[in-house]
Amino acid sequence: LALPEDLRARFNPRSSTGRCDIFTRVLCDGHPRFDETPNGYHGKLWIEISPLSFPVRLQRGDRLTQLRLSRGNPAYTGAELRELYARTPLLWHTQPDGSTRPVPLAEARIGEDGTLEVSVGLKGREPSGWRSATHTDLVEFSRDGAHAAAEFWEPVRAHDGRCILAPESFYIFASKERLVVPPEVAAEMLPIDVGIGELRNNYAGFFDNGFGWREGGDG
Repeated sequence: LALPEDLRARFNPRSSTGRCDIFTRVLCDGHPRFDETPNGYHGKLWIEISPLSFPVRLQRGDRLTQLRLSRGNPAYTGAELRELYARTPLLWHTQPDGSTRPVPLAEARIGEDGTLEVSVGLKGREPSGWRSATHTDLVEFSRDGAHAAAEFWEPVRAHDGRCILAPESFYIFASKERLVVPPEVAAEMLPIDVGIGELRNNYAGFFDNGFGWREGGDG
């Protein structure tokens, strides 16, 4: 990697990597933190690959991690995010008839550090999510459509909108709200928020500009 002096890089697993519960971390020489480089870094990159739920076969050229470049501090403050939300709602609810309505700004939970809370959607979903199976065959990571989902995933059902998670198991759930990212911004999901719990909630967690967007700004 050869960066200009005013650019730094950050890394995270790609969404396809995260869905297979393959945890990756990137290191660069002479820097004390995972998944980032200092400004203007020139040098090799090293990747740690940890398959946590399934045995996985990788091939040379498999794309596991994505890189993001930034200059300065691109994050919004809480006030700036509220101003954006007032212009363009970022969270939407799906109605029983399939239509969508924006979550009012007064109901959106926006932190002073520019964070926006999104909740887990369990009630009214069948199944409500998926849990990785305990004993499975080998995952051929580079072969799209090579495996039947039922061989690797067990359905999770939430009675009365609640379910109990088993320790050390990998789950996939959908959010209650639909997220809509305007074309002029991008979004990042925190992998861990110690103020909520020690549970890692995502691997990829990056939303490209325009994610979920439709002309007119509705979800």
